[in-house]
Order: sequence, then C-alpha cells, then structure tokens
Amino acid sequence: MGENIYRIFDGVWNLSLVGGYCVLLVLLARLLLQKAPKWCSYLLWGIVFVRLCCPILPETGISLIPDKLLSVGTEMTSGQQTVGPGSHGYAEANDTKDIGDVLRREYDAEEVPDSQAAEKTMAGGNDNTVMNTDGTQDFSLGTARTESGATVAGVAASGTDAVISGTSAGTGTDARAWTYPVWFRVLSMVWLAGMLGFLGYHAYSYLRISNRIHRPDSGVRQVEPGICEIDGGHLSFVMGLIHPVIYLSSGLDPESRKVVLCHERVHLQRRDYLFKPAALVICCVHWFNPLVWLAFYLMNMDCEMSCDEKVVKLLGEESKKIYSYTLLEEASGGEWKRYRGGSICALLSFGEDHVKNRIRHVLDYRRPPFWVMIGAAAVLVVLVVCLCSNPGGGTDAADVANADSGAETEADAAQATDGADATEETATGEFATDEVDYETEKRNG
Repeated sequence: MGENIYRIFDGVWNLSLVGGYCVLLVLLARLLLQKAPKWCSYLLWGIVFVRLCCPILPETGISLIPDKLLSVGTEMTSGQQTVGPGSHGYAEANDTKDIGDVLRREYDAEEVPDSQAAEKTMAGGNDNTVMNTDGTQDFSLGTARTESGATVAGVAASGTDAVISGTSAGTGTDARAWTYPVWFRVLSMVWLAGMLGFLGYHAYSYLRISNRIHRPDSGVRQVEPGICEIDGGHLSFVMGLIHPVIYLSSGLDPESRKVVLCHERVHLQRRDYLFKPAALVICCVHWFNPLVWLAFYLMNMDCEMSCDEKVVKLLGEESKKIYSYTLLEEASGGEWKRYRGGSICALLSFGEDHVKNRIRHVLDYRRPPFWVMIGAAAVLVVLVVCLCSNPGGGTDAADVANADSGAETEADAAQATDGADATEETATGEFATDEVDYETEKRNG
C-alpha cells in the first residue's frame, strides 16, 4: 500500500510540474486574447487541467512541453540506484553488461600467471591444444578457457538477475522493487493528508447545503420542472451532478429573474456543473501547487464572464443595465450565503465571484470583429496541438539511424576479428614450418 502511494505521488508532482508550465504559457496566451470572447480563455484552461490529470498523451514533433520536464520525477526519485537493502532506486538491465565485464576481467587476471604463461610457447592443432617446453601437449588450459568462457558468458547472460536473486534470498525482499528516500515518503504522506483534507472539506460543504435545502423549514419550493425558488435572501445557483436543478431567489423582480435564469441555463447547456467540480477535484489533488489554484481562480472568472457575454448576446444590448444591477444585488447573499460559501454550489452561483470585474466587463462588452475571431481560433488550435501532446514524434527516424549505425559497427568488428584470426593462423603456420626446417637441419648435421 505504501509503495503504491509513493508511486502515485511521484506521478502527481511530475504532472503538477508540467501543469504549472502550461499555466504560465496560458497566462501569456490570455494577454494575446484580451479582445477575444472570454470563452476562448475559458477553453485554454481546459488544456491546463487535461495536462494535470493525463500522463499519457499523443506524441508529436511540435510539442511545447520540454522533454526533460517529463522525466524530472523519475530522475529525482531514482538518482541513487543500488541493489542492497535500504537503496533508493532499482537495478537496471544495463548493469548486466557491467557485472559480466568485471567478472571476465577478474578471471583473465587470475587465470594464467606470468610464470605459467612463460612455460607455454606455442599453440598448434586446435585452439584447445597447448605445447609445453618439454614437447608434450596440454589440453587443460584450452579446456579451462572454454569452460571459463562458458561460465563467464553464463554470468553475463544472467547478469544482475543472479545477484539480485541472492540479495533477495538473503534479505527476503525484492531488490528490484522501487524504494524511495525518507524525505520523499514524508512528503507523500503530507500530500495524501492534504488531499484528503481538501476533498473532505468540499464534500462536507456540499452535503451541508444539500441538507439545508431538503429541510422542511428551508423555504424551498419547486415552481416548474428543474427550477426552484428560495425564500430568505438573494441567492441563485445550480446544484446537482446527475439531475441539476436551478435555484432562484424568490425576491427577484421579473426582469432580474429573466437575466438570472438565462445565465444559469447557459451553465447547464455548457455542462459547467460537471466541468467545475471536476476541476476542483484536480485542484485538491494538486493542492500544493499555487499555480494550479491561480488557474482555477482565473478559469472561474473567465467562465462567468463568458456566460455574461452569452446572456447579453441573447437578450440584447438593452439588458446590460438590468444585468449589472442584478449582479450587484445578488452579491449581497443573505442568510444562505454562509451555507453556500466555500461549496461547489458557489462555483455555479450567479453573483458570488468577481462581481466588480464582471459588471465592468458587461458594460464594456462589444461584439469582437471577425479578424479577432480568426486570430483567437489560430491561437487555440496551436496551443491545443502543442500543449496536449508530448515530445517524441521524430524518434522513429533516429531509432532507424541508430540501428543502421549499430549494424555497421558490428560488421566492422566482425571483419576485424576475422582478420586477426587469419593473421594468427598465418603466423602459427610459419612458426611450425620454421621449426620443421630446424629439426631437419639438426638431424642432417
């Protein structure tokens, strides 16, 4: 269980780094889209929250995500890699080669001492036959080398598996399993406690207002399907995930009721009652990252302003005055505000957040020109493609080139080995011929 939590946190804070990087890029893009409709900025925040929760995305050669940023978490937690108990990493498959080479060098150093090598003068017949100084043949050295080569090859083939198996048998643990430093484990527990605390707080706030609404003395009554009115103060919001219901203040005059109802219906049409709670859950997971909370704050503001623009567009320019007055009136809240504040319902309420900025935006809103819409669409497309993808689209060609270069290297090495063998055979034949001539001359003499 503990190892799973550590792995999850390792992935979460890597996603948080990537998401924070995307937040900074979206902030720059919002500066370019100041004259564009607010729904464009609202969509941009969707990119951020996709990066915060999706570790696997398509790979392209035009991604704006740095390749090193994606591997920061793995590099930090596996910086020290050993196979003993208490290690902070894991044994890699590449260690097989290193262990095999070490064992081979150790054997070669101990196999044939210099004094023994001086007694062996030449080799003939086959590779396993060695001629001693007294003229007898010794097969043991060649055999030992053959057996040793098989032994070393076996060790090299098994590599760290054999070493790790021994370590695991001695300690009773799997040495290749992920283990994390103490500081990382402590941070993982702090993250888990914080996440559960944030989720618990928002769940409690939602259940609290839900219980208040369903009390007999709540003053809530249904006026038409999907719409209820609340007595006792100015309050309008959407509540419910599966079957959302619009709650309106009973004290609204007909004109104000019209603009508020239009605003809440825009929320329903765009499924904001699903997207905002999902974004809030993601923020609770990444609660330690201030850039994530900044993104959530600005996303809510852009969402409400885009709804305001839609209402003005639907009801006409003459609705701006009454719309601004209703925003100011709904911000007063009343006795229900203490139940609504801090809950998910506050995210979908009419006059809860950014009232001053929203009133100014409604009064200044003008339909953007066509060229602004074209530029905004281009920025959106570029950022969606470049931020919702990971780098690596051009690796196939590099892999093919590496494979070709590896094949050429192996071919050259094989050629060099064949040439060395041929040279050795020629030298051995010449040496044997010289010896025969010497023996013949000695007999004749």
